[in-house]
Amino acid sequence: MKKKILIFSDCYFFAGCENIIVNIFSDAEILKNFDIVFGYRYSSIYEKGLHSRLNTTDINLKKIFLPDITTINSIFEDKLKNTMITKGLKALFYVFYKCKIFFIIDFFVLLFVLLEVKPDVLHVNNGGYPGAESCLAIILASYLMDIENIYLHVNNIAAPYESRLLTIWDVFIDRLVFNRVTEFITASRTAGEKIIERRHAPQCKWMQIYNTILPRKVTLSKNEFLKKNNISNSKIIFSVISNFEERKGHIYLINAVEKIIKNDDFKNKFIVILEGSGNRINKIKEIIKNEHLEEYIKIIGREDNIMNLMNAMDVLIVPSVDYEDFPNVIVEAMYFSKPVIASRIAGIVEQIETNKTGILIEPKNIEHIKESMIYYINNSNKISEHGDNGKIKFNNQFRYEVIMQQIYALYTRFETV
Repeated sequence: MKKKILIFSDCYFFAGCENIIVNIFSDAEILKNFDIVFGYRYSSIYEKGLHSRLNTTDINLKKIFLPDITTINSIFEDKLKNTMITKGLKALFYVFYKCKIFFIIDFFVLLFVLLEVKPDVLHVNNGGYPGAESCLAIILASYLMDIENIYLHVNNIAAPYESRLLTIWDVFIDRLVFNRVTEFITASRTAGEKIIERRHAPQCKWMQIYNTILPRKVTLSKNEFLKKNNISNSKIIFSVISNFEERKGHIYLINAVEKIIKNDDFKNKFIVILEGSGNRINKIKEIIKNEHLEEYIKIIGREDNIMNLMNAMDVLIVPSVDYEDFPNVIVEAMYFSKPVIASRIAGIVEQIETNKTGILIEPKNIEHIKESMIYYINNSNKISEHGDNGKIKFNNQFRYEVIMQQIYALYTRFETV
């Protein structure tokens, strides 16, 4: 009889950290030798992203309905009038959240899921740490089950403890979680070191597995993609592919572009494409308009097939300032032989080699972004050279087949012969 693996994830939309799930669902050896059940917190946005990426019907999908402060807030903001009653209800639900009422509900709902599925292996995919509370709740619920192996995948830098009052609770939960997991996994050394340093996770239970990607088909040629988005093919194309959040550092790139176009030698030689959605997109649009930068920076929203943009661009820029780990978008750029300008934070330093596969910049340093962009504008031959070096590194370290062998080994790790 095949072993049963329950993979659990909790993310409001199908973000980059969910790529590991797609990778597992696409591995022929895993599908052949294991029964896979995928449990996820239901949201219409997440479900749309999930089904856009699924390429198999061999997975048992399990929608799980859990209370969520983000969803509740969006209901109040989008569907209900902003009255005193709705404000009061919103505040009440926030108190429930802070008092861990939602966490307790998560625990019991997920316990019933475990009892129904009866997995041999539990693989929890968490955006960060502590990340989604449900990811911790399902691990605690597993104490009441006989589960062979439990893996916690942490896809971002762990947050430090906050207030003294909450720290007592957090330390208690952390100890239960780390005692229960077989191992916790991070893509970068930095993320592993931070969860050990900040949350006192046992070093002996940490392992590193790089992120990888399963490339999707390019469905539009470069010319077709640029024509669709009304972008000239005669300029060097820089691109940022991320949610519009403050931590993603869009504002510093915009400020760098303002400086570059003051020099007539550069102003007509490049364009920056911003892809994505998020709560700061309207603010960024407003800044671009107010600074009269529409000719140099174009927002295209969320691209359904990001491979089309990867194929069309020349250089990827990742100007993030905080809470990154080992961005999948950088791995994707390397697969497409594209150089990367990226902030010197977290696991990015393990991905990019300055003047070989791209350029590492200091976070929030507008001058560094400007100089790096000008470097590629002036040295177009380096775009192909650095891109080719990145593809070599991808093939040596981040290739899908290599990484999936490591995941497969996790699932068979303690099998008896």
